[in-house]
Amino acid sequence: MNPTITRNIVSALALVGAAACAGEQPAPAKVTAPVTAGLWLDATTGAEVSAPWAALFQRYPRNPVLRANLSNEWESGLVYNPTAIQDEGQTFLFYRAENIAAEDHARGDVYVSRIGLASSKDGVTFTRDPNNPVLGLDGPFAEWKTRGTEDPRVARLDNGLFVMTYTAYKGRDAKGTYHFRLFLASSRDLRHWTEHGPVFPQPAKSAAIIPQKIRGKYWMYYGDNRIRLASSADGIHWDATGTVVLAPRPEMFDHGGVETGPAPFMTPRGILLFYNGYDKGHNAYVGTPTAGERYSIGAALFDLQDPARVLARTARPLLEPQAAYELWKRPEQSDVHRHGVVFTNGAVVREGQLHLYYGAADAAVCVASAPLNPDFWQSSTAPAR
Repeated sequence: MNPTITRNIVSALALVGAAACAGEQPAPAKVTAPVTAGLWLDATTGAEVSAPWAALFQRYPRNPVLRANLSNEWESGLVYNPTAIQDEGQTFLFYRAENIAAEDHARGDVYVSRIGLASSKDGVTFTRDPNNPVLGLDGPFAEWKTRGTEDPRVARLDNGLFVMTYTAYKGRDAKGTYHFRLFLASSRDLRHWTEHGPVFPQPAKSAAIIPQKIRGKYWMYYGDNRIRLASSADGIHWDATGTVVLAPRPEMFDHGGVETGPAPFMTPRGILLFYNGYDKGHNAYVGTPTAGERYSIGAALFDLQDPARVLARTARPLLEPQAAYELWKRPEQSDVHRHGVVFTNGAVVREGQLHLYYGAADAAVCVASAPLNPDFWQSSTAPAR
């Protein structure tokens, strides 16, 4: 990895105002000083303030931490896009699994996705649950899941209930139209889930639920191109506000689209939301065009009393595809360094570290970590989730 590129792409953070999230995108802030870990600018003054992390995110040296399992047909192809939650001293990892490998996708074979569960005491050595998969194709809403359940995101509400959002995929019709819905399930023990069906009547996906009520309601960030808001009285039944709170930004790492990441953290300084940014082929943050498509990880901070109001946002990715296991190619291309994916649905705090669990190249599960910045978290011993 080129150290100059590393310094300039991994961790510079900059402000965007609320207008940017309503669709009015200002020009990216100019950074004249060398970028450093912890560059996070105040929305009102533009001054640098404490960031949530104290240093750059570092990949676990033995990534991936979870791979496809050839012993189980349903997860013998790919495992990726995990969500994670810390409970009773363990890290519980829910992951998307497919029954065929990437090369079979390229041949047009029909894959089916299911959601599996693995747990770990150290956050990197995972044991699969013997009752996997935890969410599959059966149940009262089977007609929506003929092609599977995808991309889980889990949260523990302030009443103790675990809730998981995921995509139910029905497939494509003869006209090539994709049919999918955003689904929700609830659990008391992380292993037995009650499905509640579609969250909205219209197509939607990618939802991260704020775990605590704000102004008497739960709130959800959702969307895979622009991020919108929905609200709920009980965390199960939701009303979409339609309000766009985070939008793509021209000539930046997320100019192609933004998609929610893990359940947000409630911090003393705001609601911390990690998100996935899509770059459709212009790697603007290092100043060079590319022929590839890239998913990178960013973050935004929202007001504690107004989840639609953005206080700050990353101007550079926190993590972008660089490691060999994060890069992939289309069958017709010879250069593997054309496309790359790091895609997070899961984040936990453990032993003073913030750990991002992510899908690498839509094929395996990995983790990257950074130390918490005590000044940012102030008196909180652990972020609320």
